[in-house]
Amino acid sequence: GALIGCATSVFGPSIVPVGVAYTMLGASATSVLCASLNKALSQPQWTWSFNVVALTSILRMKPLEAVAETPATDIAATSLSNSVGVMDFVASPLVGISQIFVVDSALTGAGIIG
Repeated sequence: GALIGCATSVFGPSIVPVGVAYTMLGASATSVLCASLNKALSQPQWTWSFNVVALTSILRMKPLEAVAETPATDIAATSLSNSVGVMDFVASPLVGISQIFVVDSALTGAGIIG
């Protein structure tokens, strides 16, 4: 439930009662999904259930829809090549893997994989 609360507070509505309601609904769905995945998976089912609930919520809320309405000239000014270095871009999947364990390191992400 705590991770669903984090996802809701970042990507959800800014109205507090609605955000709390979404968090409670998402946490409940995570528990039900986790119980059903318990015997089907050998990996920790909490990660799978969090991803299912959080990603479907993000798809439903569409928090980046306002970014899509930005004019093309503004998007070109803040493109990936201008805002992020090539090495940061290449290392980002490994950093993302390490952040599951609250570490911000591409080296740790590589160690987790291999």
